[in-house]
Amino acid sequence: MGGPNVAAFSIDAGTGALTLLGSSPVTPGSSPVAAVIDPSGKFVFVAHQAANNLSVFSIDASTGAVSPVQGSPFATPQGPSSVVIHPNGKFAYVSAAGAGQIAGFNIGANGALTPVAGSPFAARNNLFWMAMDAAGKFLFAVERQDNAVLVYSVNDTTGALTQVGSPFPAQGGVSGVAVDPAGKFLYVSNAANGSVTVFSIGATGALTQSRSFGAIIGAFAAILDPSGKFLYVPGQQANAVAGFAIDANSGALSPLPQQFSPREFNRSAAPRFC
Repeated sequence: MGGPNVAAFSIDAGTGALTLLGSSPVTPGSSPVAAVIDPSGKFVFVAHQAANNLSVFSIDASTGAVSPVQGSPFATPQGPSSVVIHPNGKFAYVSAAGAGQIAGFNIGANGALTPVAGSPFAARNNLFWMAMDAAGKFLFAVERQDNAVLVYSVNDTTGALTQVGSPFPAQGGVSGVAVDPAGKFLYVSNAANGSVTVFSIGATGALTQSRSFGAIIGAFAAILDPSGKFLYVPGQQANAVAGFAIDANSGALSPLPQQFSPREFNRSAAPRFC
């Protein structure tokens, strides 16, 4: 497929096999680092860390092929690292690790972006992964320099962000963040000690740390399945993925059995409770 591009694949529902449908090029050297599809399935958004911009591609509903929307790419603050789309499909948010800001955009009917009033919003340097609750009330962002979680309330009419009593302290090497579908618990992976910290989410969005669970060496991300029943944590040094069942009432994690290949599994990285 040549240089950097955005590729579209069809998925075989029976086997999970992928078939390439086509691709659309992006600017060489732009370092695409994150991609997300909007809730309607009409657009895909790609953050380019080196080029300091966000590309938007329309998705052909019949073929799945992608093509850039008019005006793409759109400028962002320095070092965009992750993208979150509001559940109502009206707003896109980009964390800018280099600028210590979060950029908010209105998403037009054709996918074109315009800044939300008041954007960019103040954050902190080394702001990386973000997550939003299913209701679109709160935006959560992990900040690696001070090992903290920033929380913002979201105005679902204007798209504006307002910081909520944060930052909330986390453990070393915060790297990933996920919200359960009910909006009750926040999961933050910690690369430094290979753990996952569970926070309870209050009515205002304020966080209360409840417990940490041992996960895997170099825990790099926190990924929830759509049902909210399972959490998966890839380990950068372990070359493996730890899986957990989630207690819907308490948010507690229980390791799933037989989750590692014998050739990849490092017994010192076995999931354990802390």
